[in-house]
Amino acid sequence: TKNGTERSFTVAATGKLESEQLTLEETPAAVRKTIEEQIGTGKVGGIFRTSDDEGIFYEVEMNLDGKNRNFCVAGGGRLESVQVFLSEAPPAVQNTIQNKIGVGKLIEIDKVFEKKKSFSYEVEALKGGKTFSFSVSPKGVFQGMDE
Repeated sequence: TKNGTERSFTVAATGKLESEQLTLEETPAAVRKTIEEQIGTGKVGGIFRTSDDEGIFYEVEMNLDGKNRNFCVAGGGRLESVQVFLSEAPPAVQNTIQNKIGVGKLIEIDKVFEKKKSFSYEVEALKGGKTFSFSVSPKGVFQGMDE
């Protein structure tokens, strides 16, 4: 940039810009408001604007209480997902996750908001050298493997 601040971006082999790093001030007002609400007393680590067939999204890295986590905000300011830690999930969700992973390794859990008050936990794990993903309801019901 002109002021010497480093930024990163990703370009596809086709030449299409896939993501670019922004400052909080460069995000739309509705997105900025949601980011500020999620950050609270935490600190922003990075904001990346991405786009796909479904629209524009803002992937945010943050640090809160010494823990790094990510969340995603849609272009209109709607919170799409928030990374959570196993200990933050309800006990029934923790049990289902641990039963499905077994001796594998947990990579990430995202609380994904489908509608205003509806969400699920999307889990990514590693077992036998292969990654796999599955969904769990807020009450701990296994909802199936992701393709």
